[in-house]
Amino acid sequence: MKNRFDKKELNNLYWDKKLSIRNIAVIYDCDSRTIRNWMNKYGISRREVGIAWLGKPRSEDTKRKIGLANKGKVLSGDTKKKISEASKGDKNHFYGKHHSEESKKKISENSYWKGRSGKLHSKWKGGFIKYGGKPQRFYILKPDHPYSNSDGYIPYSHIIAEKALGRYLKKGELVHHINGDSFDDRNDNYLICNRSYHSWLHGQIRKRDKICDPFAKGGW
Repeated sequence: MKNRFDKKELNNLYWDKKLSIRNIAVIYDCDSRTIRNWMNKYGISRREVGIAWLGKPRSEDTKRKIGLANKGKVLSGDTKKKISEASKGDKNHFYGKHHSEESKKKISENSYWKGRSGKLHSKWKGGFIKYGGKPQRFYILKPDHPYSNSDGYIPYSHIIAEKALGRYLKKGELVHHINGDSFDDRNDNYLICNRSYHSWLHGQIRKRDKICDPFAKGGW
């Protein structure tokens, strides 16, 4: 009795016609494992993962199913490493290529984040961020403020102080946090002073704290 799983035909379907093992199983009306076992028996090598789909667009329904199937899954460190290694250098399908200006425009127009920045962003917090070195403090988005930084932010303490003063802070004026908590932006926790007095004040605070606690921090 002739074996219906012909080596030449299997090889042709898999390598020449680029069919997946699942699709070949449908043709033979059998289980995928049966096709896999016969391929192993005949010594038919396998393609790399994803080659069968290379250049073929997936339908929206297929994308949705893949998304649902992968939802909540966490990749192991070993898997992440393999993915990273597989896309490095000339292994990356885009290696040595560059986007045309037209492609860049399309990417920009179809970006997930387009129309979701600022107040429309899901993590919008009213324009407040923690910013700066040591100490950090609250900054607020005020791009029209004359003293805002390149990103359009300014210390929130400056806004509160200016509101109380009824004017912008003058050049060289600083806002000192009396209790040392740079996130405590109450009016009664502010002292408006110039840079030299601010430096002298912190020197006194450090001397005081060194006596009381050598590891304590002075006010800001």
